[in-house]
Amino acid sequence: MNAQATPQQLIEQARARYALQWLQESLRKEGLKGSELKSYTRRLPAMIRINGFGQAVAFYRARATKSAAYKAVYQLVEDWLCGKDQANPRPIYSQGQDLMTEITRCDQERYRLAQAETQALMQWAKKFVEAMIVEDDAHDS
Repeated sequence: MNAQATPQQLIEQARARYALQWLQESLRKEGLKGSELKSYTRRLPAMIRINGFGQAVAFYRARATKSAAYKAVYQLVEDWLCGKDQANPRPIYSQGQDLMTEITRCDQERYRLAQAETQALMQWAKKFVEAMIVEDDAHDS
């Protein structure tokens, strides 16, 4: 067995760790319904494939003003892509930048990279919400 981790393993582990921490913190927030968070987390990857990356992210950002769950999912993506807290060893955009601004300013290669990175991150987020949020959880009462 190879004791040394490959760069791919390291980024996968960072994504998993970040998605898990995000979910744990999100579930502690007052006013956030677990079932909504689960639904919106599961929905984003398909929305990106159907409508496009920028359009899907813009939709989540618009909904974030009315829903804590939409805001949490949007924040997950923005913080990961823009390197908040340096959790992402390879952020796509400069630390602290606004995701929507960066999406509209970047070249096609960076846009596609951000889309692929979001899909990879969301795979972990989806796995964790499936495992940790039950449909009739206490957060919904």
